[in-house]
Amino acid sequence: MAPSLEQIRSEFQAALASARTREELQGARDRYVGRKQGTITALLKNVSAAPAVERRALGAAANALKQEFEEIWQTRAGTIAADAPPP
Repeated sequence: MAPSLEQIRSEFQAALASARTREELQGARDRYVGRKQGTITALLKNVSAAPAVERRALGAAANALKQEFEEIWQTRAGTIAADAPPP
């Protein structure tokens, strides 16, 4: 059974919260919204396989979640960059 959008959101937030470096943060982003293997990306690719009555709602929810992830990631990336010591 595929994870629910709420479960994916919760896992993403936990991954971002535990990221302490830019590399860890980028890894979390790639795991969820990466082009090739991202969880949300895979979900969006599989929307066409959903029953016709569910496609529009599923696609809209997945797109909204992806946008939310990008915004949260940007905020967290700014926090990590601000906390990083100067080179």
